[in-house]
Amino acid sequence: MIIAITGFKPRSFLKKLHFLLHAIPLFQLAPKSSGNLHAQRFTHQGYYHTITAWESRDAMMGYVYSPAHQKAIDLYDVLGEGLTCHYESKEIPSVSQALKYWKANGR
Repeated sequence: MIIAITGFKPRSFLKKLHFLLHAIPLFQLAPKSSGNLHAQRFTHQGYYHTITAWESRDAMMGYVYSPAHQKAIDLYDVLGEGLTCHYESKEIPSVSQALKYWKANGR
């Protein structure tokens, strides 16, 4: 399976509200997307994180290229900063494992 880890930090309170207007519906879409096995969100040190698990890279990319996700990507630099990464695994990572991997490998 493919594990995807994201972390995003809005630049201000108003940008946080704008971010959440897009992020909440988008996160609700992830578990309903074809090939999704797991979707989890959490906050850490001002970052909004997600951990998702996908049957395959193609399934993950189907979600990434969805219109709703593309709209969020278009707002990424305007609203804040963050990192994403993904890797193959047989296990879904814990929050602490995901944070460690994200800090070391996020781009």
